[in-house]
Amino acid sequence: MIPRQEGALVSLNTANGGDVQLTSGSISLHAERGVELQAHASILLAAPFGDVEFVAANLTQSVQGCAVTLADTIVDKARNVHLTADESIITRTQVHSVTADQDLFMDADRINMG
Repeated sequence: MIPRQEGALVSLNTANGGDVQLTSGSISLHAERGVELQAHASILLAAPFGDVEFVAANLTQSVQGCAVTLADTIVDKARNVHLTADESIITRTQVHSVTADQDLFMDADRINMG
């Protein structure tokens, strides 16, 4: 326990810019307002024998370079999905199924059905 005044910031800094390593069977972080992770180089989340799960009311992803997703199965469920690309969106698969309960809209200057 680190004593401090109510609302005061507690800062942990290592001497000479050294690294900090925490090793434990389990580590939990709890925050009333938010958790922020920042790195100038990279952040790695790895669970080679388990799951990485994101649960959020809002999730925003901004990528400056490339986003690469490799998975055996991806399941997305959303009320609305909006994909926008300045140049192209390319999907390749053996079977591609598009199902709509009501309307399916395709709008383009040219539609090539192969």
